[in-house]
Amino acid sequence: MFSSPLCSAFRLNRLSSKSSANALAAQTPLASGHVEAWLTVGRRGGKSIILALIAVYLAVFKSWSDRLVPGERGTVLVIAADRRQARVIFRYITALITETPLIAPLVDGEATQDRIDLTNGISIEISTANFRSVRGYTLIACLCDEIAFWMGGRLRNPDTEILAAIRPAMTTMAPDAILLCASSPYAQRGALYDAFKKHFARTMRRYLVWKASTQTMNPSVPPSVIDEAYERDPGRSGGRVRGRVSNRR
Repeated sequence: MFSSPLCSAFRLNRLSSKSSANALAAQTPLASGHVEAWLTVGRRGGKSIILALIAVYLAVFKSWSDRLVPGERGTVLVIAADRRQARVIFRYITALITETPLIAPLVDGEATQDRIDLTNGISIEISTANFRSVRGYTLIACLCDEIAFWMGGRLRNPDTEILAAIRPAMTTMAPDAILLCASSPYAQRGALYDAFKKHFARTMRRYLVWKASTQTMNPSVPPSVIDEAYERDPGRSGGRVRGRVSNRR
């Protein structure tokens, strides 16, 4: 139905049935959907384009007008450790919308490096990982990129503080608003590890945890590249390409 690049993105990220089974071996997605999804995936596994596709679907093909009051805009917020990283997903989103003839007319005005407005009352913006800057939005979706690395500064666990600010902004869009967190695993601490420990392999929960290696998600990465990375540094590569949480604390 769609022309490139939207169709191409779907084709590139379509998992084989075997890969899907490997990635979700212990958890079957609920037919009713999930309020949160956590992707624990190796580097170059396609996390960013997956988040971008979901964001475009929610922003374009789902109607939120019955829950938005006059003057209120629903927002898809893309958050990363800094604006440069956030723009990676934002560029995918912008291209998927502006280069797809069916939905390109929805763009309202000129898209900027940080924001794109749609005529249906939805905006897509980027933000940095700061619990103060994410307040005040009405969120239909929040995309948290590389959340395992949101650590540092004066806050001991800024990822948990940011999530605590995000979740209330989604309440008026419930139950359809969704929190999407994707990252290569890093250490046995933080929100990503907590979600993995609490929800992975647990059935009948509205929190989906997807764990997969780089090659499971992106078979185009040569196995030799992964093997060489693992030989150079088994500890770091366990998380970076094999989707495993390291023993780092």
